[in-house]
Amino acid sequence: MTVYEPLYINGKRDKARRYVNPSTGEIISRRQYIKIKEGVSPESKAYARYLAGKAPKGVTAKKYERRMTVYEPLYVGGKRDKARRFVNPSTGEIISRREYIKIKEGVSPESKAYARYLVGKAPKGVTAEKYERRLKRKAEKERRLKRRPEEPITDPTRIKEKWGWKEVPKEPRGYYQLQGRYRFRNTRTGGFASATGYSTATSTKRYGAELQILRSQAINHAMGRLGDVQSGVFSSGEWVLEGIEYEVWLKW
Repeated sequence: MTVYEPLYINGKRDKARRYVNPSTGEIISRRQYIKIKEGVSPESKAYARYLAGKAPKGVTAKKYERRMTVYEPLYVGGKRDKARRFVNPSTGEIISRREYIKIKEGVSPESKAYARYLVGKAPKGVTAEKYERRLKRKAEKERRLKRRPEEPITDPTRIKEKWGWKEVPKEPRGYYQLQGRYRFRNTRTGGFASATGYSTATSTKRYGAELQILRSQAINHAMGRLGDVQSGVFSSGEWVLEGIEYEVWLKW
């Protein structure tokens, strides 16, 4: 049986709670790990806990319930609906064929058609061509957004400041924290992503080498969050800094 261990990044448990095969380096999601070890999906477990009264009906249980809802082909005047829609016989809810496929299979018809074309199971039809053009437009948009890394901000007076509180406190604590929005590039896929990170709090605004230390903390924090905002496939070690979108001193 394949052994998977909890994934740690920089000595800390991966925020996406992924697992790694120590022999091959293969990284799998927490969902995949549960399906491999327990033979059920996290969604079915959550729904079972809800049915047993052990937990409220959360988002996961609701999604699973919708997936398990029975939909039947819609017939109009004794004939199959031309749009191939489906209907819930209990509620009368009518959904499109596309929505039906997404609910039952978790993927869109376009991505299915493109995947079949890529593995050679089908020719490149109209749907696959449209999906490929969509992927190319997305990739082109990411290339246009690519920019050179910005010059490091070494002068603290160039970094604006704002209150960390929604409302100005009557008795501020007198601390400053660097908040930054940073843009990263994935060295394996070439994709781009942005994330926000924070440094530790200090009694005064820092500059020079001390500012660089705080900036490194904020960048590492932002990089560690990429596993949450992305699909969970990539490890943080595959991301490199491309630029600083903004930085601000939070006053506490």
